[in-house]
Amino acid sequence: MARKPRNKREQTRLTLIEATIQSIVEIGLPDTTVTSIMQRAGLSRGMLHLHFGSKDELLEATAAFFAEDYYVKQEAFLKNVGKDPISRLKAMIDADFSEELLNQTTAIVWYALRSVAHTNEAIRQHATTRDQRLLDVYSEIFKDLALSKNGKQLRAIELAYGLVAMTEGMWMDYFLFPANFNRRKAKEIVLAFITGQIDIN
Repeated sequence: MARKPRNKREQTRLTLIEATIQSIVEIGLPDTTVTSIMQRAGLSRGMLHLHFGSKDELLEATAAFFAEDYYVKQEAFLKNVGKDPISRLKAMIDADFSEELLNQTTAIVWYALRSVAHTNEAIRQHATTRDQRLLDVYSEIFKDLALSKNGKQLRAIELAYGLVAMTEGMWMDYFLFPANFNRRKAKEIVLAFITGQIDIN
């Protein structure tokens, strides 16, 4: 969870977000309605309008919650790693393919939100494949490494984009074929890409 609710208002908002997530997972975003959300939340329709104003605003809040929760869980993997860039890089890759971050719920909700991101700027800011916050973290790690291979100087941002793109592809593979997805193999492939660019051994 991104942050524990501090009061009843925050708890109600969290209940509505969690009910939205549950509805998306169970019946899909197209069939998720105010009614389906309120039934799962156990609250009246008026509570949604009181706390969010509309279903669209609730979906936007759900996207923001999901994005923040991703970073909270990612940072937990980095907590005891220290400042060594290689250790941090491997910890982030471990995080991305962990059960905490990559599971049926997160995959379904992420891709459901991204299916409407092209018409909703607020959701796109949180469900983007070009998340600047993530790119910045990876870029800083790569800047701390000697970015050269075979005499060629490499740019940290290019490596960051490449790593994010590969991870995105692996998440899509999990989303489409969860029963056949191999987390260990996915991490090996991503690390092979990175070691093909720089020496991290």
